[in-house]
Amino acid sequence: MYIFFFPWLSSAQDHLPVYASFEFDVPVPVEFPVFSASVYKQDVHIQWSTISELNNLGFEIERAKRPGGEWVYLGFVKGRGTTNQQGYFEFWDYNLPVGSYEYRYKQIDSSGGFSYSPRLEIDIYPPDEFVLYQNYPNPFNGETVIGYLIPEAGYVKFIVYNMLGSEVERLVDEYQEPGGYFVTFNSDDLASGIYVYALQWEGKMFTRKMVVLK
Repeated sequence: MYIFFFPWLSSAQDHLPVYASFEFDVPVPVEFPVFSASVYKQDVHIQWSTISELNNLGFEIERAKRPGGEWVYLGFVKGRGTTNQQGYFEFWDYNLPVGSYEYRYKQIDSSGGFSYSPRLEIDIYPPDEFVLYQNYPNPFNGETVIGYLIPEAGYVKFIVYNMLGSEVERLVDEYQEPGGYFVTFNSDDLASGIYVYALQWEGKMFTRKMVVLK
């Protein structure tokens, strides 16, 4: 008889693990001592490990919105086939809207058999501040990504200007719910130089500079 312990988080904020034990009367393809998750602002970091693996093809990561949402495929993490050595795995789910979620993985063996993990329950809370991040990469040629946080729902404008104050591109001009967001800016039609991007929300505005280098 095999007895395994699976921890999962009952709350993303208190980071207190809850343990449950499961008994199997027959050997299973993969033995799992750990399955857990942590929240970093709007991102979820899932981690798990294996004691051993038997014909393990890999893991499909799935997420569902609570309560009662459908499971959505997020990505695949490759297994290690057959091994008696301990393994460590991870998966990141980025930029989630505010809400409650469940996560699980579907372990698939090379013959097509599969089994599901216990579920992780995760809560994403509204950010507590208005933040505009520096674009990455910077300097850049082509595309760059810019992130921002808004703590409450409101109308958001995200505009790129040249150094003369002329509008180059309006990336966002809409009402948005609280949470974290990313926008992508393309510089293919711009000359090398310094540009300013401005984020406006509920009467507040942040600006930062970015450099196009060709």
